[in-house]
Amino acid sequence: MLCRTAVHLLALRASYLQSMIPRRAISYRPRANPHSIPPRSSIRQPDPKSELEAKQKEIDSKLEAELEAEAEEQAEDDTGPKSKQEAKIEVLEDLYDTAHNDYEIAFEETLNKSTSASLDREAAYVALTKLRMVYDDATCKGEQSIRAAVGRRMMIRVRGLEDLFGDLERRVEKEEKGEGN
Repeated sequence: MLCRTAVHLLALRASYLQSMIPRRAISYRPRANPHSIPPRSSIRQPDPKSELEAKQKEIDSKLEAELEAEAEEQAEDDTGPKSKQEAKIEVLEDLYDTAHNDYEIAFEETLNKSTSASLDREAAYVALTKLRMVYDDATCKGEQSIRAAVGRRMMIRVRGLEDLFGDLERRVEKEEKGEGN
């Protein structure tokens, strides 16, 4: 009997303590049944092309901001103020070197038929796209003197690199057709 009284007192004490705690409104949300299958219309298949385009736009916007900041920074370097055309050409030369190095890596990997060849080609195409975007911006917008200087110094290099990429693409297509037979 004593045990029952003690248990009863403990229960009363617990209920009193719980009544002292401020209560929040609990909203009821039905749990999703993990075994239920959503209707086909609600299943969204990821579109790799749109995701790739979104990433490319994000990369392009970041690149433009970085390039503008870098061009301004280089224009006021410690060695003295550089002209805008020298700064643009320097940025383009850096991008050209990066794209050319990426091309060489992609070409070697394609020749060796390594598993990372397609990823290396994609990285090289991204570098070429960045170069082409900045080159087109420099030759289409801005002052006439800058456009002429950039075109004179970089046009042959950019077109030569584009030709190399075209040759690489044709080589890959030819190999794919050869393997398909």
